[in-house]
Amino acid sequence: SLVARHEALSLWRGVVKYADVALRVDARCIEAHAGKVRALEALAAANPKMIAKATAAAEAALRACDRAVAVERLSETRARAADALARLSKLERPSISRSIWNVNDTWEERDITDWAVERLAARFAASPPIARAYDFDGHAQIVLFQQRVRFVFDFESIHLDWGKRTTRITDLTNGLDALDFHGRPPTDALRAAVVAAVAQFEHLDFCTLTEAQARLAVAHPRSP
Repeated sequence: SLVARHEALSLWRGVVKYADVALRVDARCIEAHAGKVRALEALAAANPKMIAKATAAAEAALRACDRAVAVERLSETRARAADALARLSKLERPSISRSIWNVNDTWEERDITDWAVERLAARFAASPPIARAYDFDGHAQIVLFQQRVRFVFDFESIHLDWGKRTTRITDLTNGLDALDFHGRPPTDALRAAVVAAVAQFEHLDFCTLTEAQARLAVAHPRSP
């Protein structure tokens, strides 16, 4: 049930975490294998470093299906794992590379805060019951170092209007590890909307930037 709850909110790291717990108890648990494959495939779409893990999970799911007997939805799980393997094989690594001046592959940051604020505000506004997001205090960057690319955002404070109320959220970072709400206690609907909006921003907008898109994001004009 924990796997299903986290998947409903697109909290893919949580899905992987609890699927692994279930698999440590029973390595033949088909539902845990299926959930882990779906989560890692979603993460791999945003972060190419996860492609190998997602591929390994899909292969493990297929092996578990081959060993299983008279398990509900077995054929469906086998087919989805095979389809996931096919899709993962077509994923390409983002083409973001270090700048010409960075010949020694030292620490390089590209600030894309203005672009990120606009995209994240749009995600919030499209997630009822949130009506508006504003007063963003924080930053978003692409960090390149030693042949690695990291997409990092850290917003210390954001105000949200929902219904006739205003709530301030703090410590909004990758993975939502420290997210907190201030003001009136948030409803379940508001929490779900925030989590879904941030997950969409992180996995569909931010971590999928290509070299060309990153250049546009760096040059993005500040909103008035």
